[in-house]
Amino acid sequence: FAWSEDGTQIAFSAAEPEPQQKKDRKGHLGDFEVVRGDYTHAHLWTLVVADALKAPVAGTQRTKGTQLHVGSFAWSPDGTHIAFSATANPDLVQGGTADLHVIDLASDTVRPLVTQPGPDSNPRWSPDGTQVAFSSAMGRPDYYHANSRVAVVPAGGGTPRSLTDGFDENPGLLTWATDGAIYFSASQKTAAHLFRLDPATGTHTRVSAPDALIGGSFSLARDARQLAFVAASPTSMGEVFVSATAPFQPRQLTAATRQLDALIVGSREVVAWKSQDGEPIEGVLVKPANFDPSRKYPGLVVIHGGPTGVDRPTLIDMRYYPVSPLVSNARNDVPACLDPIDEA
Repeated sequence: FAWSEDGTQIAFSAAEPEPQQKKDRKGHLGDFEVVRGDYTHAHLWTLVVADALKAPVAGTQRTKGTQLHVGSFAWSPDGTHIAFSATANPDLVQGGTADLHVIDLASDTVRPLVTQPGPDSNPRWSPDGTQVAFSSAMGRPDYYHANSRVAVVPAGGGTPRSLTDGFDENPGLLTWATDGAIYFSASQKTAAHLFRLDPATGTHTRVSAPDALIGGSFSLARDARQLAFVAASPTSMGEVFVSATAPFQPRQLTAATRQLDALIVGSREVVAWKSQDGEPIEGVLVKPANFDPSRKYPGLVVIHGGPTGVDRPTLIDMRYYPVSPLVSNARNDVPACLDPIDEA
């Protein structure tokens, strides 16, 4: 869901009610689904907040049919249009068909905005409503394992222009703030930061610090003077911070890590070695709290899925495997764990 800029409406994506034909089939034959036949497309809806506060409302359905499966979307600054991404259908294999569209809410007329090959998604309007920033593969067929780009296109249509060709990471578009800058987040090896992008020149600068910061869930005020985010470290769980964007001086608001005060946890550090082709590879080495450097320990290599994921040296990382409990038993010959950052 997304609030309109003036706070009077909410747009949301939802499926249409189940058709009567499918209800009848379910009652006669039981509940089943025809793979790649019974698609449930997501559509765009809006509601008036004042009406919804009086009683629950169904909302007004804005898109219809089986040609578009709505994904990400954003209101225009004046509230008259919504830019959205849509794939051909909900099938995961259709991710590369994501294009951008704009709907005129006065008539519910949908027009294409960006239709180049590869996925184009996550639209963000410029403060004056004349341009739309978005995440793009810029037509690359190998988009799945390649860095995406932040691009812009005139709101009325035109040729997309990539802004981050010189940024050798995968930018996650956040917002186009009223200060005129575009903000995005991105990993840098095992760290993760917030960046400021000049849409006129394509110049980017890093906002957050220090180098080893592992930040995420960045949320900026409209004028981008203040932000909130979550950050973890080798000695802390994810905590909520607030800061000015300039100067960046985070102030911690939460203390989730205190719940571990009575526990004995291992240490985490980033290590590096050379692959067979000479390329440097990094991994996260997790050692028990009572680690003795004079002793040899069995080694357990934890290879996560991907191949585009990243492991980080954060305290108590239990996303896929019980690494921390295994390491805590290293004194009983359960090995220390080396967690490669990327299985490739």
